[in-house]
Amino acid sequence: AVVSTQSTGYSDSRTKLDNELTGWLSAVEPHAISAKAIISPHAGLVYCGKTGAFGFKCINAASTRRIIVLGPSHHKYISGCALSKCSKFETPLYDLTADSETVAALYQTEMFTDFEIG
Repeated sequence: AVVSTQSTGYSDSRTKLDNELTGWLSAVEPHAISAKAIISPHAGLVYCGKTGAFGFKCINAASTRRIIVLGPSHHKYISGCALSKCSKFETPLYDLTADSETVAALYQTEMFTDFEIG
């Protein structure tokens, strides 16, 4: 299964999105210490792109092995935590591949349910 950014308020234009992100990130000074976790707004880049850039600029890509994205469900009620069965997440810049081994390990804890897309 694949999930897409269509109809999410983000530009479908790779060039426009890349220019926006590059502009916001280049306006932020690098941090001396790499963040272990960030909390980033997600209301749409037009509303929070500049703010989100400050958090993402704290990530040192050279020392980061895994990124885990947590978020609320805006489409249906979920009691507890759920994991997506999607193997890939399509974005206008590039596709993100889910770490299937980590997802499987999380399911084995029996603390997660399925998050059904659609």
